[in-house]
Amino acid sequence: MAAPFDVQLVTPQGVLFSGPSTMLTVPGVAGTLGILANHAPLLTELRIGEAALMEPDGYRRHFYIGGGFIEVNQNKVTILAEEATGEDEMDPVEAQRLHQEAIHHLELSQGNEDEAEAAIMLERAAARLRVLSRNRPDRR
Repeated sequence: MAAPFDVQLVTPQGVLFSGPSTMLTVPGVAGTLGILANHAPLLTELRIGEAALMEPDGYRRHFYIGGGFIEVNQNKVTILAEEATGEDEMDPVEAQRLHQEAIHHLELSQGNEDEAEAAIMLERAAARLRVLSRNRPDRR
């Protein structure tokens, strides 16, 4: 069994998760980062995507991450997310609506100054749908 380490996921609204984990993956700007106990110290930026952690009992938690930073130091991991949502708090209908709205916004903004913002909006919506689309037998 892998050794546990402490994880805290914080958003501007407060602490979304705080507890032990035996494995963590996060969307780093250079690719997906895997964190285990005794990981080397690290401070890096996160991109939009999915974070997943495994609790010591084997239960997996999945989160939408809207960018931010991660710090790893002495078996403590702090994720400072610009925005984050746990999969259990996400509304699939709302996520699909936001995705369709983002596609429409991107189509309308082709070639103008809003195109970059629309692309980020679509990236965020698609990341939420990816978190929700996983058929996970380990969900409680």
